[in-house]
Amino acid sequence: MSTIQLLVKSRHWSLKSHVNQHVLHNQSTSKLGWQRIVVIAKNEAAEQFLAHQGMIMARQNHHLQGVPLHYDDPKKASLVFYRHNPLQTLTMDWVLPAGVDIDGEPKFSLRIKPISAAKAWFFMLQAVARRDKASGNRASQIYRLTRARQKRSGRSHSLRKLVQAYQPLLQHQLISCEPFNYWRLHSEPKTREALLAHYKTTDSQKTAALPENVSDIKSDQWYHTPADGVIYTKQFEQLLHAATVVADQKHADIIYWDHDHINEQDERVLPHFKPDWSPDLLAAQDYIGPAYAIKGRCLKNAYNRVTNTNDHYIRLVEAVKSLGRQPKVLHIPVILEHHTPQVAIDDPMATIETNRQQAVSHWLTQQGDTVESFASAVESGVRKINFGITPGPADKPLISIIVPTRNALDITQNCINSVLQKTEFNSFEIIIVDNQSDCPQTLKWFEDIQKEPKVRVIRYDAPFNYSAINNFAVTHAQGELLCFLNNDTEVINGSWLGEMAQQAQRSGMGCVGAKLYYPDNTVQHAGVVLGLWGLAGHGHKNFIRHSPGYCQRLASLQNYSAVTAACLMMKASVFNKVGGFNEKELKVAFNDVDLCLKALAAGYRTVWTPYAELYHFESKTRGKEDTPEKKARERGEVTYMQKQWAELIKHDPAYNPNLTKLQEDFGVNLEPNFTLKP
Repeated sequence: MSTIQLLVKSRHWSLKSHVNQHVLHNQSTSKLGWQRIVVIAKNEAAEQFLAHQGMIMARQNHHLQGVPLHYDDPKKASLVFYRHNPLQTLTMDWVLPAGVDIDGEPKFSLRIKPISAAKAWFFMLQAVARRDKASGNRASQIYRLTRARQKRSGRSHSLRKLVQAYQPLLQHQLISCEPFNYWRLHSEPKTREALLAHYKTTDSQKTAALPENVSDIKSDQWYHTPADGVIYTKQFEQLLHAATVVADQKHADIIYWDHDHINEQDERVLPHFKPDWSPDLLAAQDYIGPAYAIKGRCLKNAYNRVTNTNDHYIRLVEAVKSLGRQPKVLHIPVILEHHTPQVAIDDPMATIETNRQQAVSHWLTQQGDTVESFASAVESGVRKINFGITPGPADKPLISIIVPTRNALDITQNCINSVLQKTEFNSFEIIIVDNQSDCPQTLKWFEDIQKEPKVRVIRYDAPFNYSAINNFAVTHAQGELLCFLNNDTEVINGSWLGEMAQQAQRSGMGCVGAKLYYPDNTVQHAGVVLGLWGLAGHGHKNFIRHSPGYCQRLASLQNYSAVTAACLMMKASVFNKVGGFNEKELKVAFNDVDLCLKALAAGYRTVWTPYAELYHFESKTRGKEDTPEKKARERGEVTYMQKQWAELIKHDPAYNPNLTKLQEDFGVNLEPNFTLKP
């Protein structure tokens, strides 16, 4: 897409332009209350952008997730929102759907202005009514609902429901525009109290600085190395002492904790709420930083390498390496320190990265992996590790790609053609599972496509049961690796299959997931987070395609508890060992999550890679759960999952408890319900 031109019509706003992003800075004191952004197309290319459903996303201040503007008419888009505190920065991102090109450079004007509460209600009602009408519903229903809610439950309840209908991503702004500030006031005290409950004043145990001589290390002592540019929170000594008590109860050798940052205005911003131990994320980036302490017995084993470096990352990697294949690393989800821009080490950056890569390579080799090379990822500070692929009976392992379908000729053709035409890793077979197709064109295509040497069609002649269909297909698969692929997907990058294969073949690996996009180039899947919406959801959902995500997690290989089977790879041996998909209790939904969790329980880990990219045209293949039978089946599946995996749903180790479970945007949890159990 050509560069977007933006003309800012509001006073006191400066503009910095990038290719398809504009950052506006407020040069004056911003009014609080209701605000409205209005974007107007100023040329034909801009009108084409809107006509093709190009997405305009607005991000306020430090927020990671953009909120899409609503289309008012063919030439205008707008967004209404509320501010409790000043709007200092507004970032506008412009995203075109897949396969759409526009001639010329789109030119827009933008205006930001405060509005009255009455106008805010009107604009939101109008937008929801317009959307209802477009979907075939009565445009007046939102007006009737709003009036009824006001009479029954009051204005605040009615407003909350209206904002929920208008744009769910803005609901938090009725509570606080800066969720982290709200969290600091209402939730942080509870996190500290929960940790301090483990503090023992009679216990003489303390942390100490890293000694110069190995003979001075005490096996039962904890060692924490202060870092330049780190400001420790109040009661740091007591909090760290309490953390070591919890760690000793869990027999851990390393502990780490959360941190945030101090900006130029001396404000606390950008909290880094970390996942529990994620070895693949640590290999890809320094997600822990200097916020950790090491047990003396572990330090003794790694002492030579630990004392020969001033790099906190290498020190941590060497300590983990000394613990073998099952290191006991404990995460304490409490902020104990604040990082300033000076957090760094003295070595030149090139030397730092070279040394870090060497340490990571030795660590992973010890775990049984074959590290071939390193490459810099798109995001600074993130590295891509290329692993070797062990040959099968031929020069490469065979991968069986399993694609279930029933009719749906157009999308299935698109999926299969994209695999055949774009996939660079050529050692694969495609097994199309025909689940009672009766469309003559589809049946004819099944005959024709099998002329391709890599393609087979097998028939599953029974009612739809996703789990049973895939289990049936596995019995016909010849590959050492299995790739479950929805028929409503489309390959984007040719390296996708090789990227997944190199992860699936690694030692101790269970399921491997891919990065999936909606057709509008926003994220559909980047790992499944347990506990969202009461059961499970997709982290980073609706983020723009090239966003780094929360703490660069959208750009980093990392561990999740589960990934979607819309595109999932694993060893056939692991699949069979854990019993495959659950055909009885999970015929349609959550069977992929269950499969991943069974592999996790068996000692395998799940990884998500950002380097295997596909489009996922979700919801095209199956209808809504709109019949009594479907709703009953769905309730049964939800109930089964909630009983079977209650503990993981309560706390997903890949997701910090200080992050929200009411959205899929890695936002801050505004509900002060933190607990910390030994």
